[in-house]
Amino acid sequence: MGGAPPVDLGRSWYRVRAIMATMTMQKYPTNPIERRKQAVRTHSRNAAIYVGAGVIGGIALGLLMESMSIVILGFIIAVVGGGYEWSRVKKIVNYKDPQ
Repeated sequence: MGGAPPVDLGRSWYRVRAIMATMTMQKYPTNPIERRKQAVRTHSRNAAIYVGAGVIGGIALGLLMESMSIVILGFIIAVVGGGYEWSRVKKIVNYKDPQ
């Protein structure tokens, strides 16, 4: 029966588990600061998707359809969607907790 001898983790396993529990991202956190952090991550990701999809999609569809109006529409979608999500991030970041 070869192999390494079993390792006794003892009490250290509980410490590792406690650290991991604090590091995991809950789907619906109860901590208001963690909730705001997750909202900022979500809106930042959405802003990047709007801008990327608007620019790349507008250029790609504009080249396929040979229409400059499609490219302009893609840029408008990128600016409006990215700006909206950016304003939401800005509102969350500048929020002051009631004291």
